[in-house]
Amino acid sequence: MSDATRAQTQSTAAEVVAGIVLGWLDEYELLFRLLVELRYRSHDAAGAAVLAVPAARRMRQEWELWEEFAGITRTEADARLSPFLGSGRIAGLRFALWGTESDPSDVG
Repeated sequence: MSDATRAQTQSTAAEVVAGIVLGWLDEYELLFRLLVELRYRSHDAAGAAVLAVPAARRMRQEWELWEEFAGITRTEADARLSPFLGSGRIAGLRFALWGTESDPSDVG
C-alpha cells in the first residue's frame, strides 16, 4: 500500500470514528455532561457506576478498539480525530471517559 493510500485510509477511518463519536454525543449529551461533572468533582465511585451504563461502556470500547486496531497511541488518535472533532471536544471526551487530564473549562 502506498503512503498516499495509507494516509487516505487512516483519514477515512478517523472520519468514520468521529462520526460515531458525534452521533453518540448527540444521543447521550446528558450522560457525557454527567461524566464530566463527576470527574470534575472527583466522585470516582459514581463515575465508575455511570461508566458501567451500556452507552458509556460501548463508546469507550469502540474508541479503544479503533486505537488498538489502527495500532496507534492516544496522541496519534487525537491528532487523527482533531480535524473532525476539534481538540477541545477530544479533551472533554477523554476527561469524561477515561479521566485523563484536561482543563474542564475546555469540556463541552
